[in-house]
Amino acid sequence: MITRTRCGGFGLAALLALPATLAFGGDTFNSLVKTGDAVPDAPAGTNFSSVNLVGVDSSAGMAFVGSFTLNGSARSGLYNYHNGTVSPIASISTAGPSGEQLTSYIGGGDYLPGGLIVFASNTSSGKTLYRYTPGSGLSTLVRQGDVLPGSPDGAGVTNFFNRGISGDGLDFAFRAARSDSSNGLYQSVGGFGMQVADDKTRSGVAEMGNFIDFPELNYRDGSMAFIGTGQDPDDITLPPEPAGVFVMRPGNPFEIIASRNMVIPNAHDDGERFTEFERPRILPDGRVGFAGGFIEEASGSTDHHMGVWIRNPDLTWKIYIDSDMNLAGLHAPIQEFNQYSVETSTNFFGVNDENGGSYIYYESDQGIFTDLIDTYQQLDGKDLASVRMVSDTAINGELFFRASFTDGTSGIYSVNVPATVPEPAMVGVLALLTGGTLLRRRHV
Repeated sequence: MITRTRCGGFGLAALLALPATLAFGGDTFNSLVKTGDAVPDAPAGTNFSSVNLVGVDSSAGMAFVGSFTLNGSARSGLYNYHNGTVSPIASISTAGPSGEQLTSYIGGGDYLPGGLIVFASNTSSGKTLYRYTPGSGLSTLVRQGDVLPGSPDGAGVTNFFNRGISGDGLDFAFRAARSDSSNGLYQSVGGFGMQVADDKTRSGVAEMGNFIDFPELNYRDGSMAFIGTGQDPDDITLPPEPAGVFVMRPGNPFEIIASRNMVIPNAHDDGERFTEFERPRILPDGRVGFAGGFIEEASGSTDHHMGVWIRNPDLTWKIYIDSDMNLAGLHAPIQEFNQYSVETSTNFFGVNDENGGSYIYYESDQGIFTDLIDTYQQLDGKDLASVRMVSDTAINGELFFRASFTDGTSGIYSVNVPATVPEPAMVGVLALLTGGTLLRRRHV
């Protein structure tokens, strides 16, 4: 069975009278940090050139990456914003456990309760994977050059990657490039990292052969979801392609959640088969989500069917949103979904359209999708180039997102989404204006 949400009618957003707290125009979104703000642990006059959201926590606040120039060199660090104050988590003022100096942020996982985060940074002694624990500071997990159990003899870690790092207070997972030019996927048990897959591991997907790389992953409660790429072993001249979404669970071999050439849920026909996979995520209840879908790969074709797909433990699917939906406020057809957040009281989705516009939508408990903000508007009186959320992006209806502007500046904002259950009188109006069909979840 497939559970799905539908939405129709481009006029719905205008119909629903949004409270003043959501009026567009810039003065009702809360500006938290932005280009031009002072870097707290740098010499006076040093300002952020760009900021990027990492995650949020209800008690610790917000984690973000701030980039800046110091003595002619590009630098970046991991910072916290809480109650109007910016402070460093791991930046140029931070010394690692062995006295190394942190110079630039590489990537990290979710911002966990209390402000704990697993991340990687460039340092004066090489690239390093850390865990930051509030009150205890940094602990080193893996260093550049380490040869971990399961790796080829002498093949040490050479690099870590954004979207390839995740972890909690006990264990962690990461993707690494190695000195033998191969890529490895690692997960720790009891705090000790070990290889779980590399280019000698069969993907288990038809015509994909062995894994080539592992561009994205997410770790939670001892399990890891990851994207694997593969290559047709009968034609090694072809480029690597996404092979699917996979999960490693304690004591089990990896499980295929969705694979290349598998028919997508609710496909128009059996020719619509998965070709794209992004943003894997293990949800709190153990379900596995990802964004992606079908893109016709024939030259000149624009056919596609993209969505946010959740695989249930009983092997059924839940579709929160897909490109068949006629979302209110769209300026062009949906191209893809760049992010999703479905773990709190309100669901949020990042959308790209075929003209290069980007949007953030939120969904009410009635299945009504509302355009919260998009790049066809202005924010803070400036033209938007993109709006982006992250999966760790919402707290009880408050959304945090990054805005990039056409003048090259950026900022991180928050906005509270109000209760979205229509009043009884409004339900009747909605039914009339949508042909008698309410826009809510249904089974198909």
